[in-house]
Amino acid sequence: MFNYKLTIKNTFEEIDWLKQQILKLKSSIVKEEKNKNETFEIGKMYLFHYDPKTKKKMKYYDTYPLIILVDIYQNGTFSGINLHYVPPEYRLKLLSNLADNLSVYKDNQLERIRISYNILNSSYNYRIFTPCFKKYLFNHVKSAIKEIPPEDWGYACALPIENFKKETKENVWKESLTKI
Repeated sequence: MFNYKLTIKNTFEEIDWLKQQILKLKSSIVKEEKNKNETFEIGKMYLFHYDPKTKKKMKYYDTYPLIILVDIYQNGTFSGINLHYVPPEYRLKLLSNLADNLSVYKDNQLERIRISYNILNSSYNYRIFTPCFKKYLFNHVKSAIKEIPPEDWGYACALPIENFKKETKENVWKESLTKI
């Protein structure tokens, strides 16, 4: 499902998809605080603009996380696997491993992944998640939370939409790969 071959056609499709997603995200900047977790579902993929509360203390951070939601907590936080913390080929490998074993289908279409921290931590096949597991505060999400449909997960993983501050993506990826 997530075997991804790069072709000229796929590249143009990716660029078009990326432009559409960025325009949608930018046009949906949230001015007032809303209950963003109402439509947030564990095991689905999301993209949003984020401004960390503790960014001054952080070594680096991604302002446009692409996550698979793992958990929602009572204290206004949520956790997810931010796929941007590893190179695209590792993102696809993790997604492929998760989809092969933990998929939830509806009408023969992938809907989401059955996921929890315990599931992720229990298998060597999921070890790529380790440097990607992050916690977020709902009140520091600065845009609408855009759900990425499962049929677009491969595109989303392959696109260079990560936006790291304080460090280059290459250095972030190198550090992440040493943690795996």
